[in-house]
Amino acid sequence: MVDAGSDDEGWCDVGDGGGGGGGPTGGGGGGEPTIAPGEAARRAVANLTLTAVPPELSPDWNRNEWKMLAVGFPVWVSADPDSLAPLSDAESVEGLTVELRAHSPEVSVAMGDGTTLTCATEGRPFVVGSAEPGSKGPCSHTYQELGVYTSTATYTWQVDWEAGGESGTIEVSNSASSEIPIGELHAVGTGEGPN
Repeated sequence: MVDAGSDDEGWCDVGDGGGGGGGPTGGGGGGEPTIAPGEAARRAVANLTLTAVPPELSPDWNRNEWKMLAVGFPVWVSADPDSLAPLSDAESVEGLTVELRAHSPEVSVAMGDGTTLTCATEGRPFVVGSAEPGSKGPCSHTYQELGVYTSTATYTWQVDWEAGGESGTIEVSNSASSEIPIGELHAVGTGEGPN
Protein backbone atom coordinates (compact mmCIF):
# COMPACT_ATOMS: atom_id res chain seq x y z
CA MET A 1 0.00 0.00 0.00
CA VAL A 2 2.14 3.25 -0.38
CA ASP A 3 2.26 3.07 -2.76
CA ALA A 4 2.79 1.83 0.59
CA GLY A 5 6.51 -2.35 5.57
CA SER A 6 5.24 -4.48 8.12
CA ASP A 7 4.99 -8.20 8.60
CA ASP A 8 1.58 -8.01 8.74
CA GLU A 9 -0.88 -3.97 3.62
CA GLY A 10 -3.26 -0.55 0.29
CA TRP A 11 -4.59 2.97 -1.90
CA CYS A 12 -6.95 5.61 -3.15
CA ASP A 13 -8.53 7.16 -6.18
CA VAL A 14 -8.31 10.88 -6.70
CA GLY A 15 -11.13 11.79 -9.02
CA ASP A 16 -11.41 14.77 -11.30
CA GLY A 17 -12.56 17.74 -9.23
CA GLY A 18 -14.66 18.91 -12.12
CA GLY A 19 -13.23 22.41 -12.21
CA GLY A 20 -15.65 24.93 -10.90
CA GLY A 21 -13.71 26.70 -8.24
CA GLY A 22 -16.77 27.87 -6.34
CA GLY A 23 -15.28 31.31 -5.62
CA PRO A 24 -15.78 34.49 -7.62
CA THR A 25 -13.87 34.67 -10.87
CA GLY A 26 -11.92 37.85 -10.70
CA GLY A 27 -10.13 39.73 -13.35
CA GLY A 28 -13.39 40.88 -14.95
CA GLY A 29 -12.13 42.82 -17.90
CA GLY A 30 -8.56 41.66 -17.96
CA GLY A 31 -5.93 42.84 -15.47
CA GLU A 32 -3.71 40.79 -13.20
CA PRO A 33 -5.17 38.32 -10.68
CA THR A 34 -4.99 39.69 -7.15
CA ILE A 35 -5.04 36.36 -5.30
CA ALA A 36 -1.71 35.01 -4.00
CA PRO A 37 -0.56 31.84 -5.80
CA GLY A 38 -0.34 29.86 -2.56
CA GLU A 39 -3.91 30.72 -1.60
CA ALA A 40 -5.12 29.91 -5.11
CA ALA A 41 -3.35 26.54 -4.86
CA ARG A 42 -5.02 25.73 -1.54
CA ARG A 43 -8.43 26.48 -3.02
CA ALA A 44 -7.72 24.45 -6.14
CA VAL A 45 -6.55 21.45 -4.12
CA ALA A 46 -9.71 21.70 -2.01
CA ASN A 47 -11.69 21.17 -5.22
CA LEU A 48 -9.96 17.88 -6.03
CA THR A 49 -12.24 14.93 -5.40
CA LEU A 50 -10.44 12.42 -3.21
CA THR A 51 -12.22 9.08 -3.35
CA ALA A 52 -10.80 6.82 -0.67
CA VAL A 53 -11.28 3.10 -1.32
CA PRO A 54 -11.75 0.70 1.61
CA PRO A 55 -8.88 -1.75 2.07
CA GLU A 56 -9.11 -4.94 0.03
CA LEU A 57 -8.89 -7.87 2.45
CA SER A 58 -8.67 -11.49 1.38
CA PRO A 59 -9.44 -14.37 1.18
CA ASP A 60 -12.95 -13.12 0.41
CA TRP A 61 -15.08 -14.26 3.36
CA ASN A 62 -18.25 -13.71 1.34
CA ARG A 63 -17.28 -16.75 -0.71
CA ASN A 64 -17.14 -19.26 2.14
CA GLU A 65 -20.07 -20.85 3.95
CA TRP A 66 -19.18 -19.23 7.29
CA LYS A 67 -19.11 -15.65 5.95
CA MET A 68 -16.02 -14.88 8.02
CA LEU A 69 -12.27 -15.35 8.13
CA ALA A 70 -10.48 -17.55 10.63
CA VAL A 71 -8.77 -16.25 13.73
CA GLY A 72 -5.06 -17.02 13.70
CA PHE A 73 -4.80 -17.05 9.90
CA PRO A 74 -3.18 -14.25 7.85
CA VAL A 75 -5.45 -11.73 6.17
CA TRP A 76 -3.93 -10.37 2.96
CA VAL A 77 -4.21 -6.60 2.51
CA SER A 78 -3.96 -5.08 -0.95
CA ALA A 79 -4.92 -2.16 -3.18
CA ASP A 80 -6.02 -1.76 -6.76
CA PRO A 81 -2.87 -0.44 -8.51
CA ASP A 82 -5.01 1.67 -10.85
CA SER A 83 -6.30 3.66 -7.90
CA LEU A 84 -2.73 4.74 -7.09
CA ALA A 85 -2.14 6.32 -10.49
CA PRO A 86 -1.13 10.02 -10.60
CA LEU A 87 -3.79 12.61 -11.39
CA SER A 88 -3.26 15.88 -13.24
CA ASP A 89 -5.75 18.74 -13.23
CA ALA A 90 -5.99 22.50 -13.75
CA GLU A 91 -8.20 24.99 -11.91
CA SER A 92 -8.86 28.67 -12.49
CA VAL A 93 -9.12 30.53 -9.18
CA GLU A 94 -10.01 34.23 -9.41
CA GLY A 95 -8.44 34.39 -12.84
CA LEU A 96 -5.25 32.57 -11.87
CA THR A 97 -4.63 29.14 -13.43
CA VAL A 98 -3.33 26.51 -11.02
CA GLU A 99 -1.76 23.34 -12.43
CA LEU A 100 -2.06 20.33 -10.10
CA ARG A 101 -0.52 16.86 -10.01
CA ALA A 102 -1.44 14.41 -7.26
CA HIS A 103 0.98 11.50 -6.89
CA SER A 104 2.87 9.06 -4.64
CA PRO A 105 0.06 8.16 -2.26
CA GLU A 106 1.15 6.53 0.98
CA VAL A 107 -1.49 4.18 2.26
CA SER A 108 -1.72 2.99 5.83
CA VAL A 109 -4.35 0.57 7.08
CA ALA A 110 -5.57 0.50 10.67
CA MET A 111 -6.73 -3.07 11.15
CA GLY A 112 -9.08 -2.31 14.06
CA ASP A 113 -7.15 -4.21 16.72
CA GLY A 114 -4.47 -1.60 17.38
CA THR A 115 -2.26 -2.63 14.45
CA THR A 116 -1.55 -0.21 11.60
CA LEU A 117 0.13 -1.39 8.41
CA THR A 118 2.15 0.77 6.04
CA CYS A 119 3.51 -1.53 3.39
CA ALA A 120 6.13 -0.96 0.71
CA THR A 121 3.92 -2.11 -2.18
CA GLU A 122 0.24 -2.18 -3.00
CA GLY A 123 0.24 -5.84 -1.94
CA ARG A 124 -1.82 -8.44 -3.75
CA PRO A 125 -4.99 -10.35 -2.97
CA PHE A 126 -4.97 -13.99 -1.95
CA VAL A 127 -5.93 -16.21 -4.87
CA VAL A 128 -6.75 -19.87 -4.28
CA GLY A 129 -4.04 -21.99 -5.84
CA SER A 130 -1.45 -19.22 -5.97
CA ALA A 131 -0.33 -19.67 -2.35
CA GLU A 132 -0.68 -22.20 0.43
CA PRO A 133 -3.68 -21.62 2.69
CA GLY A 134 -2.52 -19.89 5.86
CA SER A 135 0.56 -18.36 4.25
CA LYS A 136 1.49 -14.69 4.66
CA GLY A 137 1.13 -12.26 1.78
CA PRO A 138 3.39 -9.38 0.72
CA CYS A 139 1.40 -7.35 3.23
CA SER A 140 -0.75 -9.21 5.71
CA HIS A 141 -2.02 -9.28 9.28
CA THR A 142 -3.16 -12.04 11.62
CA TYR A 143 -6.02 -11.41 14.04
CA GLN A 144 -5.56 -13.13 17.38
CA GLU A 145 -9.04 -12.66 18.83
CA LEU A 146 -12.58 -13.23 17.61
CA GLY A 147 -14.71 -10.24 16.68
CA VAL A 148 -15.88 -7.90 13.95
CA TYR A 149 -13.14 -5.42 13.16
CA THR A 150 -13.28 -2.13 11.28
CA SER A 151 -10.30 -1.72 8.97
CA THR A 152 -9.57 1.82 7.77
CA ALA A 153 -7.35 2.79 4.86
CA THR A 154 -5.88 6.30 5.02
CA TYR A 155 -4.44 7.77 1.83
CA THR A 156 -1.88 10.56 1.99
CA TRP A 157 -1.21 12.19 -1.39
CA GLN A 158 1.41 14.73 -2.40
CA VAL A 159 -0.19 17.38 -4.62
CA ASP A 160 2.33 19.48 -6.55
CA TRP A 161 1.07 22.86 -7.79
CA GLU A 162 2.27 25.62 -10.09
CA ALA A 163 0.64 29.05 -10.40
CA GLY A 164 1.77 32.59 -11.17
CA GLY A 165 5.42 31.59 -11.45
CA GLU A 166 5.42 29.90 -8.04
CA SER A 167 5.18 26.24 -7.02
CA GLY A 168 4.89 24.01 -4.00
CA THR A 169 3.45 20.79 -2.59
CA ILE A 170 0.35 20.30 -0.47
CA GLU A 171 -0.34 17.08 1.44
CA VAL A 172 -3.90 15.77 1.27
CA SER A 173 -5.40 12.84 3.19
CA ASN A 174 -8.65 10.92 3.10
CA SER A 175 -9.85 7.57 4.42
CA ALA A 176 -12.41 4.80 3.98
CA SER A 177 -13.40 1.80 6.11
CA SER A 178 -14.87 -1.67 5.87
CA GLU A 179 -15.73 -4.40 8.38
CA ILE A 180 -14.16 -7.83 8.59
CA PRO A 181 -15.68 -10.66 10.68
CA ILE A 182 -13.13 -12.90 12.38
CA GLY A 183 -14.37 -16.16 13.83
CA GLU A 184 -13.40 -19.69 14.69
CA LEU A 185 -14.04 -22.07 11.83
CA HIS A 186 -15.00 -25.67 12.57
CA ALA A 187 -14.71 -28.47 10.06
CA VAL A 188 -17.98 -30.11 9.14
CA GLY A 189 -17.92 -33.92 9.25
CA THR A 190 -18.51 -35.76 6.00
CA GLY A 191 -19.78 -38.92 7.60
CA GLU A 192 -16.80 -40.82 6.26
CA GLY A 193 -14.48 -42.57 8.61
CA PRO A 194 -10.73 -42.01 8.64
CA ASN A 195 -8.75 -43.67 5.92
